Parts: sequence; C-alpha cells; structure tokens
Amino acid sequence: MEHRGRLTLPAEYVAANVQLLYASTITRSQGGTVDTAHPLVTDDTTREELYVQLTRARHTTTLYTATHELLPFDTDEQLDQPKNDPEAFAAREVLERVLNREGAQLSATETIRGAQEDAVSLATLAPRHQHAVETLTTPHYHQLIHRLLGPALAEQITTDDAMTAVTRALRTAEAAGWQPERLLAAATWRGDLNPADSPAQALAWRLNTITEDRPAPAHLNTPTPADTTRYAALLAAHTGLPAHRFDPEAATTEPAALRIAPAAAQAADTHPHVSTDTLNRYATTAATALNTATDKVTTHPQWPHLAGALAAAERTGRDTTTLLTTTATHTTSTTDPVTALTRATRTTLAADGIPEHHQQAPEALRHQALAATVLGNEHATRALGENTWPALTAALRRAETAGHEPATMLREVAESCPLTGADSLSQVLAWRIGRSLAAQAPAPADQQGDRAEAELWRTLAWTLKAIENTGTTPETALSEVTGRTALPELLQHAQQQALAHTRAASGRADLPAWISPVPRSTTANPVHHEYLTDSAALIANRLSVLADRTAENRPDRRRLARWPPGPG
Repeated sequence: MEHRGRLTLPAEYVAANVQLLYASTITRSQGGTVDTAHPLVTDDTTREELYVQLTRARHTTTLYTATHELLPFDTDEQLDQPKNDPEAFAAREVLERVLNREGAQLSATETIRGAQEDAVSLATLAPRHQHAVETLTTPHYHQLIHRLLGPALAEQITTDDAMTAVTRALRTAEAAGWQPERLLAAATWRGDLNPADSPAQALAWRLNTITEDRPAPAHLNTPTPADTTRYAALLAAHTGLPAHRFDPEAATTEPAALRIAPAAAQAADTHPHVSTDTLNRYATTAATALNTATDKVTTHPQWPHLAGALAAAERTGRDTTTLLTTTATHTTSTTDPVTALTRATRTTLAADGIPEHHQQAPEALRHQALAATVLGNEHATRALGENTWPALTAALRRAETAGHEPATMLREVAESCPLTGADSLSQVLAWRIGRSLAAQAPAPADQQGDRAEAELWRTLAWTLKAIENTGTTPETALSEVTGRTALPELLQHAQQQALAHTRAASGRADLPAWISPVPRSTTANPVHHEYLTDSAALIANRLSVLADRTAENRPDRRRLARWPPGPG
C-alpha cells in the first residue's frame, strides 16, 4: 500500500467519527466498564462469556458474529465444509448456539445428577436398544437362512454385502408381525434365487415387496403329537366331524405355507452360484489358453463342466489362469480342444484332492449341462444356438417347481418322439414339456377334497399351537364359536385369534413406532430376550416420566390468553 502501514485521517473526521478503543480478552475486561463495546462472538464462546461481553458498555454494545472461517490454503484443512461456508449459519444461529453452551464448572452434585439424567435419557436408551436388537437378531436370521435354504445358497446370501439388507427386511417384517420362516418360504416361491447375480439383493427385494403388499398372516408353530391329539378332539366337537378325520400324526407335518420352493431347497446344494462376470472371465481365459474365439468355448457342450471345474479350483484358492495354461498343453493334438481341456482340468483337480462330484456345473449353466448329458453333444449344441433356448430352460424350471426331476422330464419328452426333422429342437422340447405338465391327470374330486381338508386340519393345528405359545388356551381362543362350524370358517377364526394374541404378546403398547419391539425370535435365548425386554421397559418408563413432566410444566392457558397484560 502507498501509505506503507501508516494512514493519516483528517482532523474533522477524527473528531466526529473516531474514538480511542482498546482490544481486550473477555477475561481481562471482566469487571471493567466502557462507554461503547464491540464484542466478537465466535462459535466457541460460552453463554457466561457472552454475558460479560454484553454488560461492559454504558451506552452501546455492537455484536460482531463470526459465521464462518476463511477457506484455508492447505487442502487437508478444507474438509469441514460448513465451517468455511458463508451461507451455512446465520449470525442469529451462532448466538442461539452460544446461549445453549454452558461454560461454568458444575458442582459434584450437578455432575452426578447430569450423569444420571444422561443414563436414562432417550438419547442413550433408544440407540442402545436398537443396536441390541440388530446385534442379537442377526445371528438368528443367518441360522434360519442356512436351515431353510440349504448350505450352498445360504452361503451365497450370508456372505454377500447385501445380507445387511436381508436382515433389515426380516427385522422390519418381524416388527410388523410377520413370522420370518413363513416370509422366507413365500419369497422362495416367487422364483429361483440361484441364477441371480446377487441372491441376497433379490431376496431382500422380495421380502420388502411381500410385506408391502399384504398384512402379516397368522404365525404357525410346530405342535407335538400330544398337542394334535387334544386339538383333534376339540375340533371334532366344534365341527361335528368324526374324530378319524383329524389324524394327529398327519397334523405334525409342515403346512404348505412354510414349505420352501424345490428350486431353493435342492438345486443350491449341488450347483454353485457363479456371477456372469466370473463366467465371462473363465471363458476368456480358456479361449486364450486354446488360442480360439470365446464363443467357441461358451457354445461347446463341455463348457458347463469346464466352468464348474474352474469354480471349484477358485473356491479352494487355485489360480485358474495357471491351471488352464498348464492343462492346455494336453490339447495340442486333438480335434476337440475344449473337450480335451475340460477332461485334463477335471482330472488334474481330482488328482489334487477335488473330486469330480465337487466340480458341479454352475447354477446358470446347469440346464446347458443337462442338455448335453441327456441329448448328446450334437443336439445340445444345436439347441443352445437357437433363439428359443430360453423357452426350454424356462420349461425345465417349471417342471422342477412342479416337483419333477428335470433330467428325467427332458429324457422322457426327448424319447417320446424322434427329434429328427424338427426346425427348432429347443422349441419342440419346451412344447413337449409344457404339454406333459398340462396333461398330468388331476386327482379325483374326492381325493382333492381329502387333501384340502388335510391341509386345513394341519394349518389349523399349527395355528392353535401358535395361540397356545402366547399363553392362551385353544379352548379360550375358540370359545366364541357356537354351534357346528365348518373347518374353513374355524381356521379363519383361529387365524384372527392368533393375530390378536400374537400382537398382544409381541411387545409393549406404550412404545412409539420408531422403537423396535422385542422380536419373538429372541425367545430362543432367554438371556437375550430378558435384556431386550428390560431395555424396552426402560424406554417406556422414560417416556412416561417425560410425559408427566410435560403435563406438570405446561403453561397455564388462562394466563397465556391474558398476555400481554393490560394497563394498570
């Protein structure tokens, strides 16, 4: 600057607008008095310090508030964006935060009282309760998925990053009254989870979709033969049906609502899930080792078996590129290098401790492997190259869902009539499978009626056991039913009773919706269940105390109505 640090002001301006002012700290100025004060308030000022600043001047006090700091030159110091944002806080907000910041040292009694208040505050109890619910239910959901879906599919789901979404969906559903076992069973009937790139993501989406579409159904619990014997006598009296129509032994088998779809329960145990990206990597590596095109590998009938061998090798920590490079040396003098590479790879792994039955084709390729085994390489290659190949795989999945063995079904329809001359093998085979499924003779009407009645009896027995587990006897639950009642109406009444009693036993009615109730699944571990029950009781008690304080300290409406007071 031109004045080199010195600035001369006109005498007239100084006389009218300038006064001598000394800068001082808050501590130094305490006890002093000036005509005017210009305090600077920062985000670390306490309300006690603000009081000192506001009470130093006789005539005028002008507050200057630091709403932000200048952006530092060092990029490592630019991480706190609100701290350097001029628009983040208004001056009034800074002052309000100062008023809420107490700087005075508390006495021992006040410190103890504050610690006690913090220990029972909702800010402490609610997060602790929610964390405990999440921590204690997650292992149960893992075990449940392993028990219901089988080890292979369960391993894919529980090790997936999306497993947190599955546990969150199950926890939310259970809080809404859903039985996790019944919900998982319903999810498996919406399609095979194995072909999905992320079975956990697919399962979480299905769980959320199911619970959004409908209210929670009644729980179903496993009865003992002694239970079903009692229930049979009770239902015979209510329905007027002979006692032999209620077989106690048959009622102990699982109802349809809890059964897992065959594709989820069986296929996962033999065919590993391998993502599309991984399969593409295997195919590229194999094509490079054979010095051929990738599609020559993926359209070959032996490709599923080669992919299964590579997946088994990778699961045990072997490098697939090295493996293929080594085994490719056995394919130099053959007319079918893919078959030779597959055999050499599988033989090498078998000699290395991985038996061939552990080298199953991946789930996404199992129908392709099935076609090669049943139809032979020539027909399988032709069917795979046709545009209608997806129709054949869909037909095989329908057959599997209906309870058929896919290999047996494909062999039967392939041998029912010669395939020579067919324009599209896969289309013809898909049509034959569909016709075979549609042509299966339904059970006679009387057998269908017996099956329906047996399923009603089984579901009713499991529903009555769920009611009994809430502490209510079946006799009490059915006491409102008068006269002879048909079995379907009796089941509907029992389900309504089960829902009502389950809700009543599921948790405290005085908890707000944003606090998770104690999950019924934690009853398997009494220690965990007791801890969560006590935690929920503490939150309910705290809410009651806060409600009482609010009622006691609320302002008098009559006094507010007279504010401001009139003259005199």
